[in-house]
Amino acid sequence: MSNISIKHQKHRAYPVTPEKKLDLLQKLVHDNAQKSIIIVSSEEELQINEAFNTTTNVKVLDDRTLYKDKELTAELLISFDLPEKSIVYNSRLSHTSDTAYLLVSKEQEKLLYTIETLLGRAIKQEVLAEFSDVTQLKTSQEREAIKERKREKNLKDETPVFKKKEPSKEDKAKATQWEKKKKEPNKWLGKDENGKSKFSGKSGERNHSFDGTPKEKKEYKIPKKTGRSVTIKGLNKKED
Repeated sequence: MSNISIKHQKHRAYPVTPEKKLDLLQKLVHDNAQKSIIIVSSEEELQINEAFNTTTNVKVLDDRTLYKDKELTAELLISFDLPEKSIVYNSRLSHTSDTAYLLVSKEQEKLLYTIETLLGRAIKQEVLAEFSDVTQLKTSQEREAIKERKREKNLKDETPVFKKKEPSKEDKAKATQWEKKKKEPNKWLGKDENGKSKFSGKSGERNHSFDGTPKEKKEYKIPKKTGRSVTIKGLNKKED
């Protein structure tokens, strides 16, 4: 395969509706009548052969035939359709010395994207309103915006979120059974026959031995640190 030296401004994609493909092809051939032209398709197209069988500057070939003739080149290469594999299109480009055109229908838009990915650049689109639906293909900026949204989606945290399981009726019944019940306020009821205070509950919050007043909280005092005691004998030096 020879080196591909086609310039960016001479590489164009023409959006076209399927029923107007042949009409657009004839216009492109007519506008470039002074150039040598190769028309290539994935499979042999009888309608193309019939349209250009008398034109001396045009050769109509399928991919397999074009691949076998490695030395064949022309000034203009027109792709009537896009191959399923982008590397095959790359092989087509090696057979043109100047310009390459693509006829792209809406159904083949994904194939155009894979070709641009292989080439590492977007192919300029030229819309001819009489042959295409202007909105049928996305612009390169729109395709980049779609790719950016996909990249952002892939960067999002994919940690699975588990839904909290609703407890069954049995679990709820057990939880209610062991639920801490709210205590009623502890009231002083007076004194019994022995003079001891009586209360409605036993919470330990009151001084039961007297009159029901709350216990006083004693302030906790940190004990003082004392030095080690040393006997007087220990301080005496031994006589020589």
